[in-house]
Amino acid sequence: MEKDWVVEVNAPDNYINFWIPTNFTENKWIQSAEIIPGNRKVVHHVIAFVQPAKLAEARMNAEKEGKRTSNNNQMGSMMYWDGTLRRVKMDAPVVDNTCDNEAMQRRAGGGGGGGAEANEGSLLAGYAPGKGLDIWPDGTAKMIPAGAYIMFQIHYSAFRGNLEKPEIDRTKIGLIFAKEPPDKMIFTAGVVNATFKIPAGADNHEVTACMTAPRDIDLMTYMPHMHLRGKDMRYDVIYPDGKKETLLWVPKFNFNWQTMYYLKNPVHLPKGTKVIITAHFDNSTKNKYNPDPKKDVRWGDPTYDEMMIGWFDMLLDNPFKGKAPQKPEAAKPGLK
Repeated sequence: MEKDWVVEVNAPDNYINFWIPTNFTENKWIQSAEIIPGNRKVVHHVIAFVQPAKLAEARMNAEKEGKRTSNNNQMGSMMYWDGTLRRVKMDAPVVDNTCDNEAMQRRAGGGGGGGAEANEGSLLAGYAPGKGLDIWPDGTAKMIPAGAYIMFQIHYSAFRGNLEKPEIDRTKIGLIFAKEPPDKMIFTAGVVNATFKIPAGADNHEVTACMTAPRDIDLMTYMPHMHLRGKDMRYDVIYPDGKKETLLWVPKFNFNWQTMYYLKNPVHLPKGTKVIITAHFDNSTKNKYNPDPKKDVRWGDPTYDEMMIGWFDMLLDNPFKGKAPQKPEAAKPGLK
């Protein structure tokens, strides 16, 4: 980050965006990436997005003018802004299982990360408590286009740190470049349900989301994500021939130690494979981390709301291999 960010003692949860110009003169292939939070007391998580100059410029200018854009347009009027945070309205329609309705799957972001690709750019790397650096196998890499920006989306939470004084953060990212363009490009996506509602006092509330593979894909990693009421999460698949398989089961999810699961060998999913993510939440007094067991809970950015995302990395053929390096996109006047 180019400047320090100060989190005051009684500050509410915030999602703050920071843009970092790469000044790359050609496409860069990333073999490894590591986000290091400047202050773990207040940084709950960080997502680093890659944004072309035009997108970065539009987002920066919008924020300067006090405008905000949602990275989940599929949710439409169900979401609202609470300061810098996106939350689902308490009286919005409730769908705890989106798997039987393809339109609802799209509405809930089940087709790939809640629409992040179109509105935030591509996901480069992430940090959450417990997650280490990303190292991708030889022959695979993520791409940062020439002239692109890296946008840090940082979730600051004074609520989490029990602050006694203002805290300063200056988060950074380290990158290692691949020696040559890879055969396979890595993309990060997520299977999401953002339409659930967890009743007050419920100790084992089930939420399910699905995605149908639109083409042949190979899965490399899994990373379940929930908040303080998250209890367990399971990744299941149903192949086109009807065979069912459990890919991952995390029976004791820990919000304070969120782990990326790396596969020794990619799991091949033929086109038409159905990916089913099932999670359970404990919103009862038995959960010592529960902020308020007397309240119903909806999807939201802040720590005291909930999320349900089954993240994964997948491999696709690299369409850029063997092509001439791309020249950087020309910056418009005023883009700094």
